[in-house]
Amino acid sequence: MFYTKDKIQLIVGILLGLLGSWIRFQTLYEVLPFILILFVFESCLYFHQSRFKEKKTVIFNYVKLFLSVILIMASIICCQFIDKISYQSNEEYRQYRDYAQARSSIVDSRDLGYEAYRLELEKLGVSENDYRMLRRWNFSDPDYFSIEKMQAIAHIIQSKNSTYWGGWQILFEQMQTRGYGTYAICLACILLFLLALVYAPRYWWGYVGSVFLGFCLLLLFYIIGRVVYRVEYGIFVGIFLTILYFFDTDLYLKKAKTDDDMNKTTVLILTAICLLYQLPTYIPNSEYKEISTEQRKSYLDSVYDESWNYDMRKYRKITGIFESNTGLIAEMESHPDSFYFLEFESTIQSLYYDWDAFDSLGVGYYQNYMYLSGVTTHFPDTTALLAVNDLDNPYQSLVKEHVYLVANSMHEHILTYLQEHYYPNARVEWIKNVEGYNIWKFYEE
Repeated sequence: MFYTKDKIQLIVGILLGLLGSWIRFQTLYEVLPFILILFVFESCLYFHQSRFKEKKTVIFNYVKLFLSVILIMASIICCQFIDKISYQSNEEYRQYRDYAQARSSIVDSRDLGYEAYRLELEKLGVSENDYRMLRRWNFSDPDYFSIEKMQAIAHIIQSKNSTYWGGWQILFEQMQTRGYGTYAICLACILLFLLALVYAPRYWWGYVGSVFLGFCLLLLFYIIGRVVYRVEYGIFVGIFLTILYFFDTDLYLKKAKTDDDMNKTTVLILTAICLLYQLPTYIPNSEYKEISTEQRKSYLDSVYDESWNYDMRKYRKITGIFESNTGLIAEMESHPDSFYFLEFESTIQSLYYDWDAFDSLGVGYYQNYMYLSGVTTHFPDTTALLAVNDLDNPYQSLVKEHVYLVANSMHEHILTYLQEHYYPNARVEWIKNVEGYNIWKFYEE
């Protein structure tokens, strides 16, 4: 930033950072510590190299760059503020946003078990089965799980979790189970760290500091119980880029004196090693050729079910090659007079592979099926689809004629929920299995 003469490169970098904040604003909290280290380092280096220049010019240029950084950060925060205002300006979207935040605070937080929250939850009338429903993405009952109740439950869980501490021993054991040694990005960090120490040891403290900062961030996310691969990946990328920055700065300063070409050599070596390590991931898995329609779900779930974890097999798995005219989607679309609720946990990690990622389904594509609960609960389009089909309360509607549930694991909990809250004599019957998905029918008595 202090030395680059390539304005286009600088502008593109700023725009990419701004766009990234639009996709997931919370990543800002991951990268800020690394950015702060680099900014302090660059500031010190700038003043050190400018000590023989005119003092006023040096200070003026630094203040100009510092204000530019503040402007960039202000732009990111401003975009987030505009996004919030845009949701708040529309009643339907405001309700969706409020519900989504409460839902996220429940399903994405550490689960200490119902007993840990029992006293507070019982005051709200939340049973153990209700709690299990919530934790496993079944909450779209606007009458019972209202926005106010969801917010109250979220507050109870967050308050209890904020005081939880399992001890360092458990924390380090959890870190061991993640298998960081198999992460390609982690191995890349190790290789770059070693190469940097060998070829550019001047800023060894920067390399060590980058790793230490990344380790502290990982510890923080373990303590708050928010460890998923996308979080870990962001931290490792931060470590890698920070080390690379120190490494490149050292080589740049050397090159100014010795015209050293070590930078290109290092990059080529690192790239070659990473390519060799990743080579197996570029060999497609031909297992899909033997998969029948009934085996589709188990084929996909065997690798993709835990989407929040790293698994190199995901890169070799072939998807999007099945004919959708023989699966669950075809089954539902062939019965337009029936309505199908898809249980989120049973279908989300596998069903969407029946579509091509580059195909646009268009507005109003979904007519007679939707997720029973999920990230789109209370979204205006979802609410409109329910209203058109007279299914304002999805759970109460399960006993209506021609309304079915697609679920492989939660049907018993849903039955208990209906018995506890609406229909004491409710029962459920299995209808059929299509593409590995079970279809159920609920009855009021």
